[in-house]
Amino acid sequence: MIRQKWAGIQLYYKELSLPFKASLWFFICNILQKGFSLISTPVFVRLMSSAQYGKCMTYYSWYELLYVFATLNMSSVSYNNILVKYPDDQSKTTLSLMSLSGFTTIFLFMIYICSFGFWNQTFRITTPMMCVMFLQFFFEPAFMFWAVRERYSYSYKKLTAVTLSMSALTLAAGVCSVMIFPQKYEARVASGVFISVAVGIVIYAKLVKEAGLQYITKYWKFALKISVPLIPHYLAMKILNQADRVMISRMVGESETAIYSLAYTLSMIMTMLTNAINNTLVPFTYKGIKSGDCKSVRKTVNMMIVLVLVVCSFMMLTGPELIKIFATKEYLDAIWIIPPISLSVFFMFGYVIFSTVEFYYEKTSFAVAASGMAAVTNVILNYIFIKSYGYYAAGYTTVLGYILLMAAHYVFFAGIVKKHPEIKGIYNIRLIFWVSAAGIGVMLLSLFLYRYIMIRYMTMVIIFAAIVCARGKIISLVKNMRR
Repeated sequence: MIRQKWAGIQLYYKELSLPFKASLWFFICNILQKGFSLISTPVFVRLMSSAQYGKCMTYYSWYELLYVFATLNMSSVSYNNILVKYPDDQSKTTLSLMSLSGFTTIFLFMIYICSFGFWNQTFRITTPMMCVMFLQFFFEPAFMFWAVRERYSYSYKKLTAVTLSMSALTLAAGVCSVMIFPQKYEARVASGVFISVAVGIVIYAKLVKEAGLQYITKYWKFALKISVPLIPHYLAMKILNQADRVMISRMVGESETAIYSLAYTLSMIMTMLTNAINNTLVPFTYKGIKSGDCKSVRKTVNMMIVLVLVVCSFMMLTGPELIKIFATKEYLDAIWIIPPISLSVFFMFGYVIFSTVEFYYEKTSFAVAASGMAAVTNVILNYIFIKSYGYYAAGYTTVLGYILLMAAHYVFFAGIVKKHPEIKGIYNIRLIFWVSAAGIGVMLLSLFLYRYIMIRYMTMVIIFAAIVCARGKIISLVKNMRR
C-alpha cells in the first residue's frame, strides 16, 4: 500500500511542469534556510553573552542598511529586468552588473578609508570589522546574481544544493568559531563572511571565463536608470526593518539589542508563510485583473488575510513558550515585544495586497512615497519613545510604521481604482479593515493573557480548531491559485 502511494507521488511529481517543480523546490529551500536560521538562534544565544549577541545583531543591521549604497541593490529589479530584455546575453549582462556592484563597493570603501575614525564612531564598529563588512559587500552579491539567474532558468537542483550547503557550512563554521575563539562576536561574523567570499570568488572566476572582461561596462547605463531612482524605496524599507536595532544599540545598550533582536527573529518566522502566499497571490491577482475576474481575487484575498491573522494570533499567544524554547531566562523580557512584531507581519502582508495593484499599473513612485513616509515616521517615533519607555517601545513603533505603510498604499490603491473602475470591488475593504482591527485587539489581548496561562491555552486551542475546520477551504483556494 505504501509502495503504491509512493509510486503515485513519484508519477505525479514527474508530470509537473518545470516551472512548478522549480517553484516547489525554491519554496522548500526557503523553508530549510529559515530552519537553519531557527536552529542557530538558541545555539548562539547560549554560546554568547547578550552583549556579544547584541553586537552581532547591530553589525547585521548596519550591513543591511549600507548594502543599498554599497551595491545599489543591482541583483534585484535591475537584474530581473535585464534578464528579460537580453535573455541571450546572460553571462555578459551578469558580469556587467556584478562589476558595477563591485566598483560601487570599492568607491564606498575609499570614502570610508578617508575618514575611518568618524565612520567607526558613527557605526560603533571597529576598523577590522568594517573591512570584513566591505568584503561581504563585494563578494556576497555574486551569489545573489547567480541565484537569480538560476531561478530565471529554473535550475532548481543546483541552486537548492548550493544554497543549503552554504547555510549548513555557515552554521557549522559559526558554531565552531564561537566555541574556539574568545572574540565571539568577531568570530561569529567573520566565519559567515569567509563562506560568502569563497563562493563569490568561484562565481566571479567562472563568469569572467564565460563572458570576458570586454563587456564589463556594456549594461551599466541600463541598470543605473532602474536602480538609482529606487534607492529611496530600498533604503526606506531597510530602515523600517533595521533602524530599531541600531537605535536601541546607541540609545540603550547591546544587551537590550540582543533581547529585541531575538523577539524580532522569532516573530519573523511567519514571513515564510506570508512570502509563500504572496509568491502565488501576486501572479494570481495580475491574471485576475487582466482577465477581469476580480471576483475570484476578492474571494481568495478574503480567505488569505483571515488565515494570516489567525497564524499571527497564534504566534502572539505563544510568546512565552517560544522564548523558553529558544533562549535563556536572560531573554525573558522579549515576550513583551513578540505581539507587536508578530502583528507587523500581518500588516506587511496587508500592504503587499494593495501594492500589487500599484505595480500592475506601473505606479512605482507610489511605493517610494509610501515606504519613505513610513520609514521617517518610524525613526522619529523610535527616537521619542525609546528615550521615554526603553527598548520595548521599538516593537510598537515598528507595528505603527507598518500600519502607516499599509494605509498609505490603500490611499494610492483607491486613487488607481478611481481611474480604473473595472477593478472596483477587487478587494473587500470593509473586511480588511475589521480583520486589521481584530489583529490589534488580539495583540492587546495577548499581552493581558500572558499572566493567565490556562485562558491563553484555551484561546490557542480554539484558534487551532478553527484552522483545522477551515482546512478544506484553504486547500481548495491554494489549488485554485496554483492552477
